[in-house]
Amino acid sequence: MDEPEEKKPTWKAKLGLLLFSFAFVAIVGEIGLRAIGYRPPDILTPAMRKTYRIEPGGEFVYRGYLDGMFSDFATPVKMNSRNFHDIEHAPERAKPDTFRLMVIGDSYIAALSCPLETAFFRRLDAKLKKENPLGRGDYEVIACGQGNQAQEKETKYVTDLAPVYKPDATLLLFFCGNDFMENWPETFKDAGKFAELYKRIIAPKKIAFFERVFIFRHSRLNGLLAEAFTSFYANHLYRFTSELKKSDIISPELGVYRVPLEPVWQQAYAHTAELLAKLKAECAQNGAPLLVAGLSGPQAIGDLGQQQMMKGGGAGMDPMQPARWLESWCKTNDVPFVPLEPALAAAGKRKVFWRHDGHLNPYGNEVIVDPIYGLVVGQMQKK
Repeated sequence: MDEPEEKKPTWKAKLGLLLFSFAFVAIVGEIGLRAIGYRPPDILTPAMRKTYRIEPGGEFVYRGYLDGMFSDFATPVKMNSRNFHDIEHAPERAKPDTFRLMVIGDSYIAALSCPLETAFFRRLDAKLKKENPLGRGDYEVIACGQGNQAQEKETKYVTDLAPVYKPDATLLLFFCGNDFMENWPETFKDAGKFAELYKRIIAPKKIAFFERVFIFRHSRLNGLLAEAFTSFYANHLYRFTSELKKSDIISPELGVYRVPLEPVWQQAYAHTAELLAKLKAECAQNGAPLLVAGLSGPQAIGDLGQQQMMKGGGAGMDPMQPARWLESWCKTNDVPFVPLEPALAAAGKRKVFWRHDGHLNPYGNEVIVDPIYGLVVGQMQKK
């Protein structure tokens, strides 16, 4: 007796099974993302940036610095009366023997992406007070830093504020990346052109694309996919519009890592050396000797970051070239120095930097406290 022929599933049954599988995966993915605390991303828009009040006493919620950036945080910020992200500091010392350290730098000092109490300079202040390593009984760390600044502006901080606060020492947090770029007019001009192109073409298209694909605003899974698709779209935007070439989306700031350095970057390095010498002299004149801590960004920390830099900038890239130059300059000019890259690399790039923003997160700020503490205490104990 013949066996009955096996009935094959219809196309409707196959489609139903496929849809059920998609739905099951989506539900599991949604539950999983919620369980690990993933939040749907925000993308920084010009409207958000208009709420920032970078002014003395200004209060606002900080979400990032660049239009079209995915926001990793929403940090309440209050600027002090001198327009720095720090507590108020009176000209007079709390006690006659209070040890004062003036910390200068750029956006890594401003630390707008982190609650103030988690910034490294506030942690350093607390550690000095707790451990009293110099036997002074009291300590005060005064932060003077804003974004998009380099050594010329930082020297002015010393000129203007060292006579007011009369610090015992000055710590420069030197960023081994765009500090060079901002020190030389031609490299700064090229970066400005790139920023203008980004704001005019790339950021609006990226924001518009994200808004189109992020349909279900409360869905973690839709948010994750929208973030991934938008990042891919922005990184390959030259394929989707005739307004851009591939070279247009590569930041000229990568020139600081190229080997050999192009002439314009050789000039930027040379001028940085001149500005650092002027800063050292200004600090000495105010009786607050210069100490330097070198910091590199996520593109230069760890193998993954360096691979991404090589991919974006092509052959002939040396991620640690600026850091080695800085260390060499400090050694040649007898300036106490500590590199922060080893501590950050040991902790792990993914743990110490914000994912999209590129600045140090609260844990990254915590990681650099001990190396800086060792530099400051070690040098002050020699005096």
